[in-house]
Amino acid sequence: MAKRFDTLLVIPTYNEAANIPQLLRQIGTQALPLDLLIIDDNSPDGTAQLAETFSNEFPLKVIRRSGKLGVGSAHKEGFRYAIQNNYAAVMTMDADFAHSPEYLREMLSKGSTSDVVVGSRYLKGGGLPGWSLPRRLLTYAAHRLTVHLLGIPYDCTGGFRHYRTSLLRQIHFDGVQSEGNAFLIELIFQISRRGFSISQIPIVINSRRLGESKISRTEILRALKTVCRLCLGRMAGNRS
Repeated sequence: MAKRFDTLLVIPTYNEAANIPQLLRQIGTQALPLDLLIIDDNSPDGTAQLAETFSNEFPLKVIRRSGKLGVGSAHKEGFRYAIQNNYAAVMTMDADFAHSPEYLREMLSKGSTSDVVVGSRYLKGGGLPGWSLPRRLLTYAAHRLTVHLLGIPYDCTGGFRHYRTSLLRQIHFDGVQSEGNAFLIELIFQISRRGFSISQIPIVINSRRLGESKISRTEILRALKTVCRLCLGRMAGNRS
């Protein structure tokens, strides 16, 4: 893919063949100045092949990886690609319609005045309609933990974001220890601690329509361990 626009939209995928064609079509109807990068973890359902069929319609590239390396690793690869190809900004979103393409325009606009923009379920106008009560409680508990233990009032576990690449060059994201979705928590924590400007937009996240959720007990435990590790480091730093 030859670079056409200054912003790269990165979408990690694993077994999203049921969603990726419709998602790409909806992104295309937004007619936004975005190049698209699909990072696929060797999906056995043919997600990568389906995505590649759209390469004549959009400025789109698909990176096929050797196995299921995870969301955190996919974000790092997307960031490296953006920096190497001189993009001014990177946006990230999920492939399962948790993040609606209708918010891309607002996020892109907000990114012109902030180092980072976070899509938040917890601002007025955001929400989680259609989610079961246990999932809502779990998600809200995770949010409150990051607010109280890490001191950052953002939606830390969500992956719908906009980053300036000038910021990514400075924070050494390759050194972020966490993997999977916990990577998102640690990344925004490090960005906040460095004093970069962070803004939010409210987003509504509907329950998954097609395919299976990738969030497992392992991911949940990994996120909890990450929050505890970062909290202890924060406390130690405040005492020194």
